[in-house]
Amino acid sequence: MAANHSISGALSKTFRNPYAYIGAAIVGLFTFIITANPWGLLASFLASFIVFALMRHMSELEVAKERAKLNQQHQEIGDGRSQLPMIGLTQLNHILEICKGDKNDHLLIKININAAGEVMRLSTKKGLLAESDLTMILETRIQGYFSDALVFKTEYSAFLVIMKGTFGHLRQRVADFAEEYSHFKLSREGVIYYPKLIIGCTPLDSNNGDAFSRLEFAIDKATFIPGSAYWYISEKDPEYLEHKRKRIGLRQMRKAIGEHEIGLFCQPIVSLQGSTELPKYELLMRHFKSAREIAPPYQLLEAANYNQVTQDLDIYVVELLCKNFAELFGPGGERLEAISINISGPSFATPRFSQTLNDLVNKYNVPKSKLILEITEDVTTTQAGDAEATMNSFKKLGFKLALDDIGTGSSNFQNLKKFPVDYFKIDRAYCQELLSDKATFDFVTMIIDVAKDQGKMIIAEGIPDEETLQKLTEMGADYSQSFLTGRPAELVRAEKYTHS
Repeated sequence: MAANHSISGALSKTFRNPYAYIGAAIVGLFTFIITANPWGLLASFLASFIVFALMRHMSELEVAKERAKLNQQHQEIGDGRSQLPMIGLTQLNHILEICKGDKNDHLLIKININAAGEVMRLSTKKGLLAESDLTMILETRIQGYFSDALVFKTEYSAFLVIMKGTFGHLRQRVADFAEEYSHFKLSREGVIYYPKLIIGCTPLDSNNGDAFSRLEFAIDKATFIPGSAYWYISEKDPEYLEHKRKRIGLRQMRKAIGEHEIGLFCQPIVSLQGSTELPKYELLMRHFKSAREIAPPYQLLEAANYNQVTQDLDIYVVELLCKNFAELFGPGGERLEAISINISGPSFATPRFSQTLNDLVNKYNVPKSKLILEITEDVTTTQAGDAEATMNSFKKLGFKLALDDIGTGSSNFQNLKKFPVDYFKIDRAYCQELLSDKATFDFVTMIIDVAKDQGKMIIAEGIPDEETLQKLTEMGADYSQSFLTGRPAELVRAEKYTHS
């Protein structure tokens, strides 16, 4: 029925539309030309273009009608319709190039409206129209205040101002504008709203992309630092340069993953209590910058943590191990007691990460009982209940767990007792001060006592010398993971350099 109705509606509109008859007449005329002239075959091609142009004209008329309706709605809410153009990144880049052509200094100012607009949208009867009302009021005032500048919209509630001059010359003007709108309020439906303008400033320099990145960084600072009316970022601002370095580090991390430059080393975890079990190791990631230059993962991990993509690294490392597991240790891990893998805090806190990891390990038929997942203690300190639940999900899947860097977090002993881990790892800082600091000695003693009481095993990291090794053995530590008892060695070469 709906299809029949749409067909009848289309036919009805066609017969009522004068353009249909004009189009038919044009086609008829060109058909006559075809039969009357030897060159008339070209007319059929021209007819299609003319009919298409008529159809396009009709479409534009419909769009114009819709725009007129929207303009009328904007006028009904009381402040008229904004005339500021909305620009995209391509247009913005072109505008900035034109500005640089006049050889003057320019200051970029970005102005965002805080959540007041969203609150109005959600809490007033007019909804979106109320938010639009607020945006247009502020838009008009921004345009008026910066009448001697270029003003554009870059988003629905974000504006870009391009002014001639340096921040030193324009600082007071920006400050006055920020002060004026720090007290702005708007009443709607008996409720008063206090929209805040969030303002970031930076100079326009030779690199448009860098200037715009600084502008976004300035906006972030103005947004999250209490009491800031606006924020200025210079080209040499040290905090921004550090931010930029870590952003660029993300590109290097993506390259390392995409071009398979990541390989694996392993360090022995050696029994201190005379156990005759199979070898135990900790897996260590390494960045193969070339076939011979192998770097620690600090830069990759720093970039991943800063940009919140540590899960990508974790998954890559686990899959690289799993792909080579059978060849290294036997199909069922017959030549291995266990190998531990560091799991980053953000991955640990990611919903369903445990299932993602489980699916990956199952894909390669690696026995989960041979894998120890290491979680740093500081991850567990803020949300102990969630941490315990996540640990239980890993345990139910068959993985073993280790709590790493004991002593660097809060070391809440009640939490330590209830976490379902198999190993406690004492941080190297405590092992190195064990014999020289009584408080450290007492702390390590308590950790070992808690572990023994709960049936957990103790791994001591970074043991500095034989004397400390002997003392930890006497205290009940089960394993050593230190250069003293075994240095890291290459396990899996990066795929990019497998045949180098």
